[in-house]
Amino acid sequence: MTVPTPPPDAPATDRVRTVCSYCGVGCGIVLDIAAGPDGRRTVMKASGDKEHPSNAGRLCTKGATGADLLAAPGRLTT
Repeated sequence: MTVPTPPPDAPATDRVRTVCSYCGVGCGIVLDIAAGPDGRRTVMKASGDKEHPSNAGRLCTKGATGADLLAAPGRLTT
């Protein structure tokens, strides 16, 4: 069995384990972070953290669409 390798021009992606802040449950989420179209590092994908005790990898709609919210073109940033 061979492990697939990303193409040389693929952007480097980091995975960050954190906690969702939408409600009081505090579900564990994993964020895939890479360079966006403008070159700035941005969240590309949010998924549930399978090792987190409160959600065991599952996310509600708000948590699952967190990456879309952060990448929204009309979002105000500081």
